[in-house]
Amino acid sequence: MWNQSYWWDAATESHDLCEGNAALTITASDSCSGANVNITYLLFLDLDGDGSMETVVSSNNPPAPGTVNYNNAGTPNYSGGTPQVFDGRPVLPNEIYRWANHQSVSGTVRTASVQWKTLPQMPTPSNQLGSPGIAPQLPYGTHKIKWTITDGCGNETYCEYTFVVKDCKAPTVVCHDGLSVNIMPTQMIQLVGNGLPAVRRRQLHPDAEVEVRDPPGRPGQRLPCRRTG
Repeated sequence: MWNQSYWWDAATESHDLCEGNAALTITASDSCSGANVNITYLLFLDLDGDGSMETVVSSNNPPAPGTVNYNNAGTPNYSGGTPQVFDGRPVLPNEIYRWANHQSVSGTVRTASVQWKTLPQMPTPSNQLGSPGIAPQLPYGTHKIKWTITDGCGNETYCEYTFVVKDCKAPTVVCHDGLSVNIMPTQMIQLVGNGLPAVRRRQLHPDAEVEVRDPPGRPGQRLPCRRTG
């Protein structure tokens, strides 16, 4: 997901944005209408990591399947922007994820969730709520959601909050063929580069990067290794 030439993650210097599950759910009940309330959302996204939420997904007018309308926050009713792909998987068109407002009812309580769904999971005349999808995988950063709940008596209320998607798991190091080394006080290690690929790089967090370079004919390079602790 989020892997196209126009996406850019400055922390990883990659066009493949790091992302994480974002479980966004709200429940509502009303003394006038019970569970017969209408719930919609506006999802404000910071997709370029500059601290400004430039892109908005509206449940009332969602973008085309597999896309967001990038930089539409300043357009009337969020109707502008540039369509940019978040789901570039090589799958059939009906398996491309699309933005959905999944709802369920239990007694007098209605629950709504921001989800990604495939076409078969979307609501139909015979299944008006549709089937559950998955929580969207949003790029790391600070985003915001605004829920709007209305009832049959003409009342309206809002619930708005920011949330952060980030990597909370420490990096995992896998040593192949029993290879293990101690990092010296200079934060350097020495490796014999025979058989290593030219460049190996994996970054899960801006402060945790391991990079191995092995120029042809120069095994045994001493390499810096940045770490979080």
